[in-house]
Amino acid sequence: MKSKTNMCIGVVLAALFCAGSSMGQVTPIARSTRTEASANTAHLSRDGFGRPETIAGTVLMVEPEADVLVISVPNSQPNTTRLIGTEHVVQAGDLVVRQDKVSAVKEPGETDYAFRLTGDTLVQKNGQRLLLADLAMSRGQQATVRFIPQRSGNYVLGIELDE
Repeated sequence: MKSKTNMCIGVVLAALFCAGSSMGQVTPIARSTRTEASANTAHLSRDGFGRPETIAGTVLMVEPEADVLVISVPNSQPNTTRLIGTEHVVQAGDLVVRQDKVSAVKEPGETDYAFRLTGDTLVQKNGQRLLLADLAMSRGQQATVRFIPQRSGNYVLGIELDE
């Protein structure tokens, strides 16, 4: 009786051990064939949040060496109040006069978005393709950016610069 009980316990433990070790394995899913354009961006959507998004704003900073693009989107946040302080100090002998002035200026709120550029990023202006190095001279221009948000950053698929 004891040997049957020990054998049953051994079989149950072996089954649990085998089932537990196979739970951590992931089997790849077979994918259907894709067009060449979507195959180039397939690696972007695998570890990201999926859907491409589009945003329009002003180019603030471009660093092609670091593969970074920063876009400012005005009126995307509530208005802000910027405080400006000035100090005026006048010294006449031992007498020091100090005047402080603080003024409040209402400004529209804006949000700055940082993007990562890749070699596959399509940069266009007036329908003509530009190089990433040419993008560095576009500071202050309006642009529409199509990107895929991922855990490691917002990867740019394409940029259309306005006149």
